[in-house]
Formats: sequence, structure tokens, C-alpha cells
Amino acid sequence: MLWLALLEGGQSFFVNPVASCDQNPRVPGFCKFSVDGRWSGRKLIPGTVRNQAWSDSSESGGTGDQTIYFQTSGSTGRPKFAAHSGFNLLRNASRAARRLELKDRDRMVIPVPLYHMYGLAAAFLPGALVGASMEIQPGSNLLSFLSRETEFDPNIAFLTPGYMDTLVKGRRSPRKYDLTVAAGDLLKRDTLERYEERFGTVLSLYGSTELGAIAAPSRHDSFEVRAQTVGRPMEGVACRIEDGADRGHLLCRHDSGFLGYANDQGVVSRRDPDEWHATRDLAESVYGGCLKLLGRLDHSVNRDGVLVALGEVERSLEQLPQIATAKVVAAGETPRGKGIVAFCVLARDATIDAAGVREACFPRMRRGHVPDRVEIVECIPLMPGGKPDHPALARMAEEVLK
Repeated sequence: MLWLALLEGGQSFFVNPVASCDQNPRVPGFCKFSVDGRWSGRKLIPGTVRNQAWSDSSESGGTGDQTIYFQTSGSTGRPKFAAHSGFNLLRNASRAARRLELKDRDRMVIPVPLYHMYGLAAAFLPGALVGASMEIQPGSNLLSFLSRETEFDPNIAFLTPGYMDTLVKGRRSPRKYDLTVAAGDLLKRDTLERYEERFGTVLSLYGSTELGAIAAPSRHDSFEVRAQTVGRPMEGVACRIEDGADRGHLLCRHDSGFLGYANDQGVVSRRDPDEWHATRDLAESVYGGCLKLLGRLDHSVNRDGVLVALGEVERSLEQLPQIATAKVVAAGETPRGKGIVAFCVLARDATIDAAGVREACFPRMRRGHVPDRVEIVECIPLMPGGKPDHPALARMAEEVLK
């Protein structure tokens, strides 16, 4: 409600991504106050604290209009501040509401963080714009989710693929939703199949901190379209593959995208709204213009003269019945090119070892895709927002190669 009041009042604000985490929040210098609070039952009681880093010069660095600042995840490097106009943010949310066909009678459950673009601009704001009832569940675990589900009786859920996997494994009885929206990471086909069988239709929404909601399937698309793609671009979004290739670096142009990146004093390096934004994602266009994501450009390597998307290697590993989750990083050098290290979490009761996993890859993958090193781990390190912590994985890879 506080964010809605700030938006309605034309106030500029920064959505702090660690306010709900066990870390000291980084409050940038352009924020005069930070809004803190404590939970009393299920009600948040806010309080205001003066930001010691603020100065008069910081305040003068803004855009002159209402500006909402988001911090990028930093999963592949140093986080940045992406500045959005309030008008564009709401327009993007309105388009997401239309693509997802949200209605005022809907009852939406949102256990994903509201301090990320997905939770706020693709879930909460679209729900608020259509007048839907919403249940916000900060830090929800499976038990609390199921407990509140009985009372609130939602028909739409906004989840991460990891949360969906937890529901598939931890919920004993099926429970149909009219719609589940997934975002935050690539959704495994196996998870999608098992989830839809028990809980109903899933749409994989694609977006970024800079551009908000970029693409999503329709509820009326076939299972294959929804399983293999993130649908067609949203209204106002144009997408193309760099250099006109069939697959490669995805570029997007969005009439409701971000204003530019801001420094710690709030000075925004304005970007041309008509310029193509480099998403740093690898993609190809299939099924009449739908986008199929292959992985991050940062997470691709040249092996034997061929560009290998590490996300494709991960999905191939996760098709092995013994592997629950796999994350792959580039490390070291080999005669084929950059080395590949795979970290695998085994499925329950699996007895395979690292050598066995690598051996099982050869009949399934092109030779350049087979990891040079496989490590069995208990869990994959995650960022506060739930995304894989790639810098931590890179450090782990360096350790195993010593």
C-alpha cells in the first residue's frame, strides 16, 4: 500500500532489494529517507529513518520527474541502479495484466519478493490495476504457503521455477489454479509437465530489471509453445537477434523501458528510448515469432569454433533422471577451448557419482557440450532474490580446478 501511495502521489523512490534479507541494506545517496518497518502479525508497521549518506547535491541529481529506482540482481557482476519513470512502469504493468488476462475477480498469491521487477511490476502492480485480491507472502515457505492457501483460496499464483519444484515435491494432493506465472529463471520441461498435471496451466514470463515485462505466452497457446518458449513480445516491445542470425544475442526495444542507469547520487545517464537494449541473453525465434531462450550470453563459451550456451548444457544434464538441478560455469582452458565445470544436485535416492554423470553425457550431448569436470554438491548457491549466484559458482569452479 505504501508503494501504491508513493506512485499515486508522484513521489520518487528506490525499491531496496535487501530490505527483507539478513544483510545491511545498501541505501544509495540519492535517497533522503529509508522506510523501515516491523511486522505485527500479518501487518507491516512502517517507520522512517534519515539516510546519513544523503546530501543536497544528491537530491539535485534526479531526473526532475517521478522516478522509481530498481537495483539489478548482480548475479553476473556489480549491481546497477536502473531508473524508471512512474508512467512507464504503470504502462508496462497494464500491458502485462492484459497479456495474462487478469480480472478483478482474481485472487492472486504472490510469495515472490516485491523488491524485484517481477514481484512488483509483473505481479503486484498488474493485480492492483485490475482490482484483483492479492495475498503477499514475504519470505513464505511451503508450510506457510499451504496454510494461507486454505484461507485465501487463490486462483492465480506468481512463482519462481524453484518454488514450483518445491510444490511438486512437497505437496501431496493436486490443487488446480486457473493460472500460474513463472519467472526469475528458465523453467525445466520436467518441472512444467509435472506441475501442469497437478496444478494447471503455466505461463513463463520473460523480463528484466531494465525493461520490465518483455514477453509472455498466452493462456491459449499450445503446451509445446509454453514449454519451449516465453511467448511473443509484449505490446510496445520489439525483439531481434543480433546480426539477423537464427540464434544469438537478443536485443530489445521497449517504449516503456528504463530511463537509464543512475549513479549513487541519482544522476541518470539518459538512454535513447529508441535504441536497442542488449539483454545479454541468447535466444532464437520459433513458432511464429515466439522467443526461445537458450541462456545468458555471459554464460556461453566458444568450443571447437562453436558457441556453446551453458544453459543448454544445464538443461541436458537435468534431463538425466539422476540429476535434480545442474548449474554450469566456464573455467580453465582445454584443447577444445574454454573449460566447462558442472555442479549437480542429485535427485532423491540417486547413487551416481561425478564420473558416472559425465559418462552419461556423451550419448546425449554434442562433444563440445560435455562438461570437462562434474562436481556433486548438496545445493546450488543462490542470490537473495533466489537466482543462482554465478560469482559464487565461479569461485567454486576455481577451487576444484586448483
